Amino acid sequence: MNIHTNNKKIMSICSFVIIFIVLAIPQTFASGSSETELPDFEYCNNTINNDNEFYLIDITLPEAFINEKAEADVKAYIGAPFSDFKQYKKSGEFFLKWEYIMNVSVQHNSAVISYVAEGSAFTGGNHPAPLYRVFNYSKKTGRPLFISDIVKSEKTLEVLSEMIKKDEMVDIQFGWEEGVSPDPENWKYWLVEGDKISFVFPPYQIDPYCNGPTEWYIPITDELFKTELLY
Repeated sequence: MNIHTNNKKIMSICSFVIIFIVLAIPQTFASGSSETELPDFEYCNNTINNDNEFYLIDITLPEAFINEKAEADVKAYIGAPFSDFKQYKKSGEFFLKWEYIMNVSVQHNSAVISYVAEGSAFTGGNHPAPLYRVFNYSKKTGRPLFISDIVKSEKTLEVLSEMIKKDEMVDIQFGWEEGVSPDPENWKYWLVEGDKISFVFPPYQIDPYCNGPTEWYIPITDELFKTELLY
C-alpha cells in the first residue's frame, strides 16, 4: 500500500509540474518585459540593429534617396514585416528567436536609379521567408518606373516569356512555367546593368527556395524596350 501511495503522490506532483510549465512558459514570453518588447521602428543613421536572445532586427538603408516618394515607398515595404513581428509579440509566440534582416542597396546608370531590398524574416518554420523587391525611378522625372512603362508594347512580355523558356541557361522547374508567363507581375523586378536588363525571379517563382533567386540578362533593344527611359 505504501508503494502505491507513494507512486500516486509522485504522479500527482509530476502532473502539477507539467501543468505549471505549460501554463507558465507562454505567460513568461508574453509578458511585457523589456527583453521581449520590440522597439519602435525608428532609424539611427539609416539603420536599425537590435539583437538579444528573443529577436534579431538588422536593417540598413542607403544614406540618401532620390526623393521623398522613393524613401516612403522603400520604408513602407520594409516596415511591413516589422509590424507583423509586433502582432506576433502580442500573441505571445516568442518560442523561437525571430530574425528580420534587410539590406537596401542602390544601383544606377544615367537614366534609372534602383533601390534593391533583399532580406529575410523568420518567425518559425523550416527556414526564413525570403524577401526581395526592386524600386526603380527615373532620374529625369523622379517618378517610379514599372515594367509597363519600359516595354515597347504589350507583346513584349509574350516575347520575353518565350525567350526565357528556350534559354538553356535558365533552370525553370517542371510545372513552374507559370512564373514566366506574360503576366506583368512575373516581370516586375528588373534592373538596368550597362546595355542589358536583368530580370530577377525570387525563390518559389520558378525555382525552389534552396536555389535562391534567378537572374536573367538580355540586351536592351529598341524592338522590345523604350530605350530612352533606360539609358
